[in-house]
Amino acid sequence: MTRISVLLGVVAVAAAGCGGGSKGAEAPLAPMETQVVKVEAGQVPQIVDLYGTVEAERTAAVSSRVMATVTAVAVQPGDSVRQGQVLVEIDPATARGQEGQAKGGLAQAEAALALAERNLERFKALAAKGAASQLELDMATMQYKQAKGAVTQGEGAVEATSSIARESKVVAPFAGRVTAKLVEVGDLAAPGRPPARR
Repeated sequence: MTRISVLLGVVAVAAAGCGGGSKGAEAPLAPMETQVVKVEAGQVPQIVDLYGTVEAERTAAVSSRVMATVTAVAVQPGDSVRQGQVLVEIDPATARGQEGQAKGGLAQAEAALALAERNLERFKALAAKGAASQLELDMATMQYKQAKGAVTQGEGAVEATSSIARESKVVAPFAGRVTAKLVEVGDLAAPGRPPARR
């Protein structure tokens, strides 16, 4: 038993020696910085990556109503435009020339109508006296009707060319964004050939 007591004593001394000595009371831990947040109910945004093609709800490929030289391009791809905003200006001289030709054609048709009307009246008077045949009267009537039709056609041509001459600007048909510019200053604008795409 003494042996066990001695052995326990040695173990106790060894254990006390391995303790590294006492430092006294342990130093208190430094306080940690923390942030307190109030928990609230809410929606958490979800981000989803999607791939595809976006198409505009409305598109328009606008073009000139007359064949003429482009004198100014007022927009670039990516520009926002409002309805009626000028996109492209074209040289109105060509349209004015066409308008002048149409007015000249109308004046000739009106002169031919006046002559045909006088001839018809003469042949009616001669036919009433028996001095003109029915064929001659029919021919005078036909020439009058043809001349009257030519005047109507000439009036339509003047109206159409006058309208075109006033439209020396290509404008946006509705508000949107220009996606492509298809002409430059000096290019030839033509009906059906769009100068810009929206």
